[in-house]
Amino acid sequence: MINPMTETIKIVKYHEDLAKSIAEMWNESRDSWGGDSAIMTEEQVLEKEANSEDLFLYLALDGEKVVGYCGISEYKEDIEALYLRLLNVHPDYHGKKIGKQLVLKAVEKTVELGWPRIDLYTWPGNVKAVPLYKKCGFFWEDRDDTTHLMNFIPLVLQNEITKPLFHSIDWYEDNVREIEVKPDGIKENGFTYFEYVWENEEHFLRVQIEKSGRGIRLIETNDIQIELLMEQHTQIEGRESKLQLEIQSKQNDAIEVTLEGCENERIHVQGKMEETFKHKKIIEFPFQIKRGEEPNEWITHPKAEVKIEMNGRTSLFAVGVFPKKAMKVKPVYIPKKFDTNKQQFCYIEIENYLKNEAEIFINLSPNKLVKWEKNSYSSIISDTGMIKIPFQIKKYGFLQT
Repeated sequence: MINPMTETIKIVKYHEDLAKSIAEMWNESRDSWGGDSAIMTEEQVLEKEANSEDLFLYLALDGEKVVGYCGISEYKEDIEALYLRLLNVHPDYHGKKIGKQLVLKAVEKTVELGWPRIDLYTWPGNVKAVPLYKKCGFFWEDRDDTTHLMNFIPLVLQNEITKPLFHSIDWYEDNVREIEVKPDGIKENGFTYFEYVWENEEHFLRVQIEKSGRGIRLIETNDIQIELLMEQHTQIEGRESKLQLEIQSKQNDAIEVTLEGCENERIHVQGKMEETFKHKKIIEFPFQIKRGEEPNEWITHPKAEVKIEMNGRTSLFAVGVFPKKAMKVKPVYIPKKFDTNKQQFCYIEIENYLKNEAEIFINLSPNKLVKWEKNSYSSIISDTGMIKIPFQIKKYGFLQT
């Protein structure tokens, strides 16, 4: 049964004539936000919205009364995303699906503007809102420090291979993803995959997003399955690695594809080819990782990308990479006293990411400040190790070696 109150709700863009009603909404919503005793005024709303960084502000109206608020800005903590900065529904209107209408409007606007995703944060205790967000396409990222959700529906709706299917699939109503109030993700070999599944009487679509690269790595329909694979998420920079692209025709029809590895600032995927085949085909692409910094775990990682053209439609498939140095070396020196001409020790801590034993050589240059007991050391390190280096201070100063 349709609630008659819901039928009267309109979603509109902010304009200054609504400032007074927005102030009233915030004042009447105080208990929902912890019972703040401050009173919001029309003038404060006007000033706040005039100086807001929001790209768009949508309001839910019941007649002329503001009963919902949804601010959308650019996401500053990462690249290529919008941000659902603030969402509120008047407490008298909870349960009327107004929050759903506002969130869907935010997703719709993200698609319209051509952004690939929209993110949001909520407080850890707000688990009652998680099913709404997930049903609207958000995934809850598994992290301890905050409750962060990401929505890749815009990326899927803009993809040239999947886009035509949404003439026959309703992305909201035909979503058959299981909704659970817990962090999302299929974890394999250091990767986390977020999965959408849509199905109705005629069509089936499964899409996986690789979390760290924020890109599509699998598309499955009634007719085809395309999957981009990498053996491990962590890769050693400067070494050649490889991707595998698996393409399968599920209807035994011949498939013609053009495939090309892509180069970006950090990763160069090599190879370009045209293929025609039935059944299943596996193609390998070598790639190189250029030297650079290790990425923060919670932002977009460098990604390995392959461009696929099929039936005149082009799509990028991508997986993120966590590039590491072959070795991480850290000097440790914690003296009790900086005594001269007495034996002391420093240590070299070494972490080996090569997955096999490596022989490490350390050469120490002669200098005027320190007398090394030996000028060179070697050690075989498997995973982690430490080399002890005796020395004497000849005179005080600053030494870098």
